[in-house]
Formats: sequence, structure tokens, C-alpha cells
Amino acid sequence: ETAVDLGAPGVDARFGHGMIDMAAATGLPPGGSGPPAEPGSGTGQVALAVPKRFVGQGLLRNGLVVRCSLPVDGTCRVSARSRGKLLVRGERAAVAGVPTHVRVHLTHAGRRAVRRGRSVRLTFLAEGPGGGRASARVTMRP
Repeated sequence: ETAVDLGAPGVDARFGHGMIDMAAATGLPPGGSGPPAEPGSGTGQVALAVPKRFVGQGLLRNGLVVRCSLPVDGTCRVSARSRGKLLVRGERAAVAGVPTHVRVHLTHAGRRAVRRGRSVRLTFLAEGPGGGRASARVTMRP
């Protein structure tokens, strides 16, 4: 398996397919070199879980909660871009190996995109200490 199911069994509206395990998905060892890490050893890669689809008006009012997991203690920074413009961002301190909820909010450009009333394809990027990254693509509905 290349994803950990986070919500209801199977695909759900909040977490989509779940949190992607990039090491398993790519077949590469965690961290890009060396032997594969043992589960629970504290090494690995950044993981990100974002709902597959969500409504922009709800994001405008309350922000959006995404789940981020880091291989080491530090700050998980989450951002989302569309066509090169930063539309969403947020950050939160995280403990190694523990999934952390990060509430992200719209930037000025993001609020403008929601008010235009069009669907927007976003690429979310989670970054952790040491340069670890994970990404996910989702659609924001008006």
C-alpha cells in the first residue's frame, strides 16, 4: 500500500485516499539514500493528507484542516499554489511520526480566486525541517 487510510474506510470526502507514503509510492528509500527505514524508527519522509475536493466558501470562512506528518520534530509548513500564485498557507509545530492537523487559510490572491466563483486546481506542498517535502493536487470548487 502507498497510502494510510485516515478517515472512513475507503475514499471519503474529508481525506480522499488518505496520507501518501512517498517512500512506498516511489519505491525509493526514505530520505533518498541508504537502506529503507524500519517503521517507527523516526526516519522517513514528510506525509500530507488533503481532502480531494472542498468548497471555496467554507475555506474562506474557516480555513481548511490538512494532516501533516514529519520524520523529525519541527514545523510543518503547508502551502498551495495554482498557476504559480500562492493561494493558501499555514504552519504548525509537529512531533516526529505523529500526524498533526494544520489549519491553512487563504491569502489575498486566494480570497480573490474564491470570489470569482471558478473551480481552481491547487497543488499543496508540505515542507518539514531538513528539506523534506510532500505534495498533493486537489480541486477547490466555488
